[in-house]
Amino acid sequence: MPDRDDSRTCASAGRKCPSWLPELFMVAMLVLLFLDRLVGFSRYLMGRYWPHVTSWMYTGYFLSTVLLPFLCSVGLLVRGVLVWRRSSNKTRAAMTFLFLLIGIAYYVYMFSDGPLLYAPAHGFRDWVRAEVDIPAIRAWQETIEVPPGEAVPRSDWPRAVRSLAPSMVVVGKAGTNVDLAWNTVFGIYGVATGPKHADADSLAEHRASLPLEPGVYVWRSSRMPYPSHSAHKQLMESAELYGSGNSGDTHLNSP
Repeated sequence: MPDRDDSRTCASAGRKCPSWLPELFMVAMLVLLFLDRLVGFSRYLMGRYWPHVTSWMYTGYFLSTVLLPFLCSVGLLVRGVLVWRRSSNKTRAAMTFLFLLIGIAYYVYMFSDGPLLYAPAHGFRDWVRAEVDIPAIRAWQETIEVPPGEAVPRSDWPRAVRSLAPSMVVVGKAGTNVDLAWNTVFGIYGVATGPKHADADSLAEHRASLPLEPGVYVWRSSRMPYPSHSAHKQLMESAELYGSGNSGDTHLNSP
């Protein structure tokens, strides 16, 4: 809100006082982005509806959550310097510099955020809960005759798996679970299904994971998690079948 004494001082000096509107706009943007980062609303929506998230949408999200706060913070810094130089009332300039702390706190929180929280894992888990037929996959898993760490041939996938169009279906390294993995625009996500008594370390194989139900975990990896040739081949085949929107090596190192 404008300072009346400061306005009179500017008027008597024959110069125009800086408007408060730019500061208010930039502070409002920082507060909204910070609240969204704390709550994780936009990230949850991206995970929940990930099949509809395109590379362009993810780029827009990245720019709005990384570049926009930076521009607002720089803008507040510049406005604070201008107000300090043009106004005799230094209180407003001090308040502008104080608002800058919101931007600093935003980036501190963002870079301290864990890899699982940074990505829309919770939304992806709800998508798995709604779309993946876990009992059907468990029943099919008993019939798989593929060595641990190798991809299950696409011709062996049952309808419950084919309908989900995964990028890869791989038997876990321990041989007790099967992984369905999707190469999304924000990293490789998957669901590991194994015995009900299995823990996260044995199923998710030390990748960032969230429990879905006993013996079922969703996980995330920013890089190709399977070293086998068959898994790489299946990933490349998926890129040709589905395009790079939800498959393909162009997104293997996405944050």
